[in-house]
Parts: sequence; C-alpha cells; structure tokens
Amino acid sequence: MNAVLEGFVKNNKNGKIPKGSGAAKDWKISDDGVT
Repeated sequence: MNAVLEGFVKNNKNGKIPKGSGAAKDWKISDDGVT
C-alpha cells in the first residue's frame, strides 16, 4: 500500500490525487498518509 501511495505522491507533487483517479477518486495524500 505504501508503495502505491508513494507512487501517487511522485506523480502528483502537490500531494493531491486528481478527482477521477480510479479508486483514489476522493483521496488526498498528506505527509503521514491518506487523510
């Protein structure tokens, strides 16, 4: 799971996953994980 989250952070340097990104539709990445 962490590897997946790290991949999202690398792809979205602002720390957010764009709306509509598959299962992560409403997720936001913070320094301590998903909030």
